[in-house]
Amino acid sequence: MEGDIKIYKKHLAHIQDSSKPAVNAGDMKLPRDDVGCKKKIAELKMRLEKHINNMNDKEDNKLVSLGTSKVNYMDPRITVSWCKKVDLAIERVFSRTIRTKFPWAMHFSSTYKFD
Repeated sequence: MEGDIKIYKKHLAHIQDSSKPAVNAGDMKLPRDDVGCKKKIAELKMRLEKHINNMNDKEDNKLVSLGTSKVNYMDPRITVSWCKKVDLAIERVFSRTIRTKFPWAMHFSSTYKFD
């Protein structure tokens, strides 16, 4: 993606100043005007930033097991009542295996409070 951004920047420079060398983009279709080129550069920068953020999140979460904390440390009654309160399907939070471990927790109301 960074290479594509460089190609589009060089192409933009060529569009704005025709004395600069043209870009050989290979299979890429380059925009004919500077507005389209700027738009494409901004789009590629956003995609690159999103990709980098996703990679960082994945790296940071490698050592954290959210499933373990859901099963071992959180009271399932609290999670079930929260899901009912915000109208979220229990299946989105608990897998089938966990739901079979805690069938008693699935019958609590949305007003349940841990004492």
